[in-house]
Amino acid sequence: MLLKVCGATTQQDIAVLARTPAQWAGLWYGVAQGRADLDRSRLVTLAAAARTSGLSPVIVTLLSDPHRLAETVNESGASHVQLHGFLPPRQLALVREALPDATLVKVLHVAPGRVLEHTWIPAYQDCGTDVFLFDSFGADGRVGSTGTPLDGAAVTAALDSLDRPFLLAGGLSTPSRGEYRHLLGHHGFLGIDIDTAARHDDGRFDTVRIIRTASTWREERERVRVT
Repeated sequence: MLLKVCGATTQQDIAVLARTPAQWAGLWYGVAQGRADLDRSRLVTLAAAARTSGLSPVIVTLLSDPHRLAETVNESGASHVQLHGFLPPRQLALVREALPDATLVKVLHVAPGRVLEHTWIPAYQDCGTDVFLFDSFGADGRVGSTGTPLDGAAVTAALDSLDRPFLLAGGLSTPSRGEYRHLLGHHGFLGIDIDTAARHDDGRFDTVRIIRTASTWREERERVRVT
C-alpha cells in the first residue's frame, strides 16, 4: 500500500517523512492562497531534499498550463504531478503531451453522493492519466486537504469506469479505515493520501501518527485480502 503525505513546507517536514513509511511527499505549487503553497525556489529545494531522502516528490497543483508545468517539472526534477481542479480532458491531454515521462495523478472530486467528474473518467484515461486520486470536495468549495470525510459509496459507484489504479484521500484517519474496507479490497486500490491525519495538534507532521496510520490501514487491507 502506497502512502502519500501531503503539504510539506520545510526541510524539517521532509526529514520527518523520511522516518516514516511514506513514499510520496506532496508539495503544493500553484495553489493560490493555499496554506502550504510554495514558491518555485522553495519547491525546487524541497523536491531535491525529498529525492535525497528516498521520497518521490509530487507536485500538487491547480495549474493546467502545460508549458508552466513542464518548466516546473524540469527545474524541480519531480516526476509526479497531481492535478487538482476541474480541467477538461482536452487540457489534460495537452499536459500529457508536455510531460510525456511524468506520472500524472488526476484528482476526482467527491461530493456527498457523487464523483463530480464521473462522466469524464473515460476521457481522462484516454488522455493519459496514470493514477486517479479520489478526494473530498469541501462544502465551502475548497479542493485538497479539506479534512472532510470521503464518501466511500460515491467512490464505489465510479469504480466501474476506472481501468487505472487509484488513491483515496479526504479526512482519512486511523479510526475511519474500516469504513472503506470494500475499497481496500478492490484490485485497483493503490494507497492513501493523508494530510490532517499526519499532523500533531500544533499542525506539524508527527512521526508517530504517520506510522500508526500507515500501519493500521495496511493491516486492514491485509485482513480484507485474506477474507
